[in-house]
Amino acid sequence: MNGPHDSAADQAAVPAGDVSSATHSGRRASPPETPAGELPGVSPRESVDVDGVTEGDATGADVFLGMSSGDRIFALACVVLGSLLLLVHWARQEGVGLGPVEIERLDASAYNYRVDINSATWVELMLLDGIGEQLARRIVADRAQQGPFQSVEDLERVRGIGPKTLARIRPALECRPSVPLESMESP
Repeated sequence: MNGPHDSAADQAAVPAGDVSSATHSGRRASPPETPAGELPGVSPRESVDVDGVTEGDATGADVFLGMSSGDRIFALACVVLGSLLLLVHWARQEGVGLGPVEIERLDASAYNYRVDINSATWVELMLLDGIGEQLARRIVADRAQQGPFQSVEDLERVRGIGPKTLARIRPALECRPSVPLESMESP
């Protein structure tokens, strides 16, 4: 084993574990031949993992759906965690565990809505109970044609307002005297 002309028999005598480190005169020793489809140093009943770790029997007893036991545990943990997150999200959307919200409201008399029939626009008049857009526009048109209302009872001159409608909206109405424009402009 000292010379460059060592025989093939001498090179084959190198142990399999020393194949990669055995060199003779700058040449590498060739590894022992293995049958096709088998890995060197692994018995036919064992399989080698990507990391080179022997897993045991290669008959498929430890592999299910192409996953090893560690892969199955990881997949199961992901499914369980995802399911828990979905359950928490659903519970929050449904309001599980939340108490009712209490809303404090003022009495109706505390926020009494009042409208001056001589200065209100049709939009303000529509806010009254039982007054729609058409009736509110008729009130404003009547005021523009016949002049300001002298009292709340003068609303009965508008077509569509009778004694029942007037009785229903009377608490929300007031009639202030109209002020001429000349008196507003002079100091």
